[in-house]
Amino acid sequence: HKAIRRQRQMCIREDREQTNMNRKEFAEWLEIPYRTMQDWERGVSEVPDYVLNLIAYKVKNEKEKGNI
Repeated sequence: HKAIRRQRQMCIREDREQTNMNRKEFAEWLEIPYRTMQDWERGVSEVPDYVLNLIAYKVKNEKEKGNI
């Protein structure tokens, strides 16, 4: 269970780093509360799979469009 949580927190951090945004900017861009984003990245709480997928999808599409 800890390994899965660690993997998820790495995924969200990697997605954020692809945007060159800090945690606060990324949270605002996704309209997710900052504390929630912070807890996910720190491994305090678990990111639901569907949220990870949606974030990855948005980052990929916005990068392809040249918006980030």
